[in-house]
Amino acid sequence: MAMTSHKIRSAGTLLGIIASFGLMTVNANAANLLTNSGFEADTIPDGVDDVAGASGWGSFNFTFTSKALSNTDEKSLKLYGPWFDGGGSGVTQGGFAASEGQQWHASTMALNSSIDALTENNFALIKIEFFDAANNVIAAVESDKVESTSPLDTWTMLTVDALAPVDTVSAQIVLVHVQLDPVAGGAIFFDDAVLEQVVPEPASIALLGLASLVLLQRKQH
Repeated sequence: MAMTSHKIRSAGTLLGIIASFGLMTVNANAANLLTNSGFEADTIPDGVDDVAGASGWGSFNFTFTSKALSNTDEKSLKLYGPWFDGGGSGVTQGGFAASEGQQWHASTMALNSSIDALTENNFALIKIEFFDAANNVIAAVESDKVESTSPLDTWTMLTVDALAPVDTVSAQIVLVHVQLDPVAGGAIFFDDAVLEQVVPEPASIALLGLASLVLLQRKQH
């Protein structure tokens, strides 16, 4: 009986060690791949709040670097329009080498502001897109949406985790504002964008090894 109790305690100790390793298993090797991720690179003249576009980002329709609001530092990205059903305004940054089976992570802070709140069916989100060698989008994974019913004046983190599919050669991030019928006003603000390839630390390997040891002990006893 004492031996059985000892084995149970040993297994419990191992599980505790596994839990500790799990807490230590963070993606320290990841790096934010984005240029101008905080939208601070562009100069905004005195007397105006916005300038068109955002350095380092491809853009479509109504996109602006704004000093009206920010999550950190002084500026953010502002998107609105483009005033037709199903239309979108947004920015992209991509061409990052990727391959099948890689785990990718994206995030940004988003704000539905009372100074120009989303209305009707407008929404905003971020997504990761994967491309093949012919530059076709072969997969896209989206974050949750910020909508007209989302809280006002509260910066909210949007996140995406995606696994690169077969035939992937590159990845990109998209930040977008979408208008649906009835077409109505409102803008979204984004700040502090991140895109990174998730690279597990060696601690992950140790964690799996300890888990296997526990399972082996259970089978033997």
